Amino acid sequence: MKTEKTSARSASGAWLARCRGFAAIALFFAIWELFSRFGTLNINMFPPPSWVFVELVEMIRSGMLFEDIAASLQRVFLGF
Repeated sequence: MKTEKTSARSASGAWLARCRGFAAIALFFAIWELFSRFGTLNINMFPPPSWVFVELVEMIRSGMLFEDIAASLQRVFLGF
């Protein structure tokens, strides 16, 4: 009987830890977005995450992201 309670506690503890981790990451991105939008952070150095995501999607659609990754990997494997 104790093992059932212990396993239920550990499962709920693991779930809670995952939620805390997700909340911490979401809070980080929310603060970054707000600080960038309100001018606390220089948007040239730290663009809002929403802008970064939109640009990422655009680069994937155009194929440019994969070309850039290939060029970077080529430099790495050739020794720069």
